Amino acid sequence: LGSVGLTLFLLTLAGLPPTAGFFAKFYLLKLAFAAGYHGLVLIGLLTTVFSVFYYLRIVALLFAAPVGEAPLPRAWQVMIVGWGASVAIVALSVYPEPLLALFNP
Repeated sequence: LGSVGLTLFLLTLAGLPPTAGFFAKFYLLKLAFAAGYHGLVLIGLLTTVFSVFYYLRIVALLFAAPVGEAPLPRAWQVMIVGWGASVAIVALSVYPEPLLALFNP
């Protein structure tokens, strides 16, 4: 899970499609635009662009790490939480309708 999981989490935080973070940011900005908060939408878009730069920089450094270092010991509880979060992100990215139905009356 390690590097690939962290990359998935960072791409979700950045809001890149087709992750769940993209759908969350899209609907939030769409509702703000419809409510007339155009300035806040512009600020949200600009901060999203800046955040993508920083998140992708972390991903680049993650995969540029030196090879051959001893792996860190992992607790089984951490692995369960990591895999559960990964499955939830992928599931909500592929099929977000049940979660979106909770927010649409």
